[in-house]
Amino acid sequence: MNTTGTTAPGIYSTGIISVTDAVISATGSEAAVIEGANSITLTNTSLSGAVSRGVMIYQSMSGDAAGTLGTFTMTGGSLSSVAGPLFYINNTKGVVTLTGVTTSAPSGVLINASAGQWGTSGKNGGTAVFTFDNDNLTGNFICDNISSITATLQNNTTLSL
Repeated sequence: MNTTGTTAPGIYSTGIISVTDAVISATGSEAAVIEGANSITLTNTSLSGAVSRGVMIYQSMSGDAAGTLGTFTMTGGSLSSVAGPLFYINNTKGVVTLTGVTTSAPSGVLINASAGQWGTSGKNGGTAVFTFDNDNLTGNFICDNISSITATLQNNTTLSL
């Protein structure tokens, strides 16, 4: 599946989405977006985004999706972001688990948890909770003073800066 519009992520979740054995490419937007307390679960899937960031987890407060806990789970496959961070968490809590996933973030940023354009200024940071299991990662974590990142690297996961 390919998407090309500037507001057309490969996957946009305001619910519960599961995908297995797929190739998804967004050439004009993020690879995936989770809004509110919703989720995306991928198995043996190749997912790529070309603009702004790879996976965005946020709460826009527009009324499209309630809650503030987005969950992204990926087992096998690959995840890439041509531009920006591989993951961006803003105005919500994002819980991410990657198991045996090949990642690519040419920007050099794996995770950016920070305030952005959504939510109330000064209260719209991101809370990122990551578990990396058997992954080889390259990149940095970025966090502002109203956000937090917790990362667990387990089962032979490596991180190079």
